[in-house]
Amino acid sequence: MTTFDRYLLSRFLYTFVILFITFFGLYVVIDGFTNVDEFQNGTDEVLVVLKRMGAYYAYQSSLLLNLMGPTVAVSSVMVVAALLVKNSEYQPVLAAGVPLARLALPFVVGLLLVTGAVVANQEFVIPKIGHKLQGPRSDKVAVFSEITPQHDYSTGVMISRGSLDTKHERVVNAEFLLPVPDLVSALTTVYAESARYVRKTSTNPAGWVLTETTPAHYREIPLTKLGTRFVRPVAGTDEVFIQSDISFDLVVDNSRSATWQATPEIVRRIRNPALSRNVAREQTFLLHGRLVQPLLNLFAGLACIPLVIRRESRSLVGSIAMACGVQGVLLGALHGSAALGKAGFVPADVASWIPVILCGTLAAWSTGYAQT
Repeated sequence: MTTFDRYLLSRFLYTFVILFITFFGLYVVIDGFTNVDEFQNGTDEVLVVLKRMGAYYAYQSSLLLNLMGPTVAVSSVMVVAALLVKNSEYQPVLAAGVPLARLALPFVVGLLLVTGAVVANQEFVIPKIGHKLQGPRSDKVAVFSEITPQHDYSTGVMISRGSLDTKHERVVNAEFLLPVPDLVSALTTVYAESARYVRKTSTNPAGWVLTETTPAHYREIPLTKLGTRFVRPVAGTDEVFIQSDISFDLVVDNSRSATWQATPEIVRRIRNPALSRNVAREQTFLLHGRLVQPLLNLFAGLACIPLVIRRESRSLVGSIAMACGVQGVLLGALHGSAALGKAGFVPADVASWIPVILCGTLAAWSTGYAQT
């Protein structure tokens, strides 16, 4: 890379950091003042409140990078290109015979660096801190909210009711409805004061361990011969184990919780026979969305350069407005295709690629406006 390339790359990264800090700071101010009572939680000590806020928003910064990183990166390309026009820094390069396409190289490198950081954060950081992202703003209180009812299509078990304790990853006052006549001979609902999910091991299947159940004893459940394979007592205790591939994060929210999961986990969900077709379709759309995100970021960023550094442009403001309008069209296409894919009107994989095709087409079309 030349000196001018390094100059543009450093300016791009500097702009990205400043814009991200600005947006993140705005989020902290608005959310912090709105929910200051939760951070206080019975204490008036300023240092304690600031410590809680610092810990909470430190975790949230990782999620904000995942959500806002691509948008801020494209905006940074637009800002740097506008500064090149404002300061007349690109004319000497063009006068030396260097095409405008060559100036796009540092922007491509910058977009790839930001995309790589977002992918690394998405795959390695967020899955490890997902419980913190779902937890309360104060570590001294547990937030209880109702679960999303889930039906296990492989066993027929329905997790119908319960309150989430995200701090301890359990379901309080849970209700498990057992199917008739597959697992039980009569309609049976097993109530539990607490239910925790245990993952599959080499010797035991995945499922839920229920504590303080009603019926109080395992033998009071009218199980069929098949039911004894999926519902059984925990040795040495009064607890009951119900086999199921519906994990804790799925009862939190079967689609949104995927935001905090790594890509291999999403693939396992798609192959999970316990999930419905609608959930599998949403997971498929999310998987393809992650695969096409680098191309989408790259095309959207490259489409901004010729629209801002536009030949025969009479106003820099007009050029920026045109670039923003094109980005608005792309954003609308992204949300529109997502709605079509999740509703099942368009196959999930096709819906994920529609914005990329449109974005690539607009990027190619915009090259005709570039200054030469």
